[in-house]
Amino acid sequence: MLTFSICTSGNSIVAILCGVVAGLSSDLLGHVAPFDLALVALVIGSLIIRKTWKENANDVQWSDPFTHALDVITTDRKVLYLGLSQSFFESSMYLFVFMWTPTLQDTHDKVSHGWVFATFMVGVLLGSFIFKAALRRGMMVERVVQSVCMVAMGSLVTAAYMNTLTIRLLSFCIFEVCCGVFWPAHALMRARYIPAEVRSTLMNLFRVPLNAIVILVLFMIERLSDTTVFLVCVILLGPATFFTNKLVAYAEEDAMLSRLASGLPTVVATPKPTAATTVTATSSFFSTSVDESIDDSLAEAAALAAAVPQTETPPAPLSPQELP
Repeated sequence: MLTFSICTSGNSIVAILCGVVAGLSSDLLGHVAPFDLALVALVIGSLIIRKTWKENANDVQWSDPFTHALDVITTDRKVLYLGLSQSFFESSMYLFVFMWTPTLQDTHDKVSHGWVFATFMVGVLLGSFIFKAALRRGMMVERVVQSVCMVAMGSLVTAAYMNTLTIRLLSFCIFEVCCGVFWPAHALMRARYIPAEVRSTLMNLFRVPLNAIVILVLFMIERLSDTTVFLVCVILLGPATFFTNKLVAYAEEDAMLSRLASGLPTVVATPKPTAATTVTATSSFFSTSVDESIDDSLAEAAALAAAVPQTETPPAPLSPQELP
């Protein structure tokens, strides 16, 4: 479970170093220097990939993953809610990426973007540590994402209405901490909910509404104030919170039914052969649906009733004639 958190921590450390290097190179060599260094890093990374990565080729036709991904979306509501929550959260995040630079420049004339970026990445690193701590305390990952969405909304509302550099920078750092928690948490949920063979295809489908939202807002960016754009980000976090709440409801019910099933004694019962009493007292963590909660509850109640040992009727007292 901690693999995704470790990946986020490693990315954050590299990003912090890159931000420091970008800030120093911009101060010493001009504003174009960070882009030149980025080109060098891309070339080095391409050579490493070419030498070390193997081609992931197979015989699956291109249409198969797409069709399978659509089937998964239409048949599993948890996957639908997961994809939509990520689309809305990341659309808010990408708008924030476009807006933090001009917003800080409006509040202060001289802003070192490299150092600010490095500060943001420290926030992401802190977020990955918070996610590790939450998992070790036994917190449900869906509940973690739910809390993150609400904190992110509060931070961007603060940035929208507070024009001072210190408060805005602090609110931006809090939002980056939320991103540092969100990335490994959603990666873990994707690994749990989405089949591996269609995971990349399915998540690319959910990038279509994400990109559409971002492009639509950027088309109107000149007619919108900074406050309005940040409020749009807050509005986008609303559906992300809503769909995450749906996932929390699924996870809580699955956890409750799993605890009930694990606490039942192993009893071989022979109920009447009717459809109403033929039930299974087990519950898969990833297959129970909130929409079928009534049926699941009835099934669990029937299983509990079947597990209770039957009390034998005491024998009738002997008559005087039967006494010895």
